[in-house]
Amino acid sequence: MFFLCLHRSKDAVKSGVHQASEIMHTKVSQASEMVHHGVHQASEMVHTKVHQAEELAKDVYERMWKACHFEKLPPYLRDNEHLHFGHRPELKSFAECFKSIFRIHTETGNIWTHLIGFVAFVVVTIIFYVKVPFVRRKYMWAKEKILLIFLLFCCSLSVPPASWTSTSRRNLSS
Repeated sequence: MFFLCLHRSKDAVKSGVHQASEIMHTKVSQASEMVHHGVHQASEMVHTKVHQAEELAKDVYERMWKACHFEKLPPYLRDNEHLHFGHRPELKSFAECFKSIFRIHTETGNIWTHLIGFVAFVVVTIIFYVKVPFVRRKYMWAKEKILLIFLLFCCSLSVPPASWTSTSRRNLSS
């Protein structure tokens, strides 16, 4: 009887282990399928986002202006026939002209030399007015004020034309 009971419990344990093994195998298969499906969806999503990013980059690049040849410029922008390539095209707005300051073209050196000179002049002027003793300023105030206004006026007239020469004539008249 003891052996019969032992045999039955041994069979019950084997049956329980077998059932547990089947359940475990089923759950592992289901989990594996879920993971595979999730990885597939993530892969498709990444592929879609990469494609969208490429399309956006192409769109942005196509909307940016490209430097052009001298012969493709409108007549009012043809001021130096010795520079054949690298000109800014006719731009539609002052905002586009301002953004062109940070691009390489035939006017880059002109713009940046005027801009750096203007900033240096303003810094030197501020330093000069801060460091000069008050007594000296009291007697020279009128001359210094006239000189400062004149130089700021001259500097303010030199930077914008260098930056805005490629703006469309239609924008200047409106």
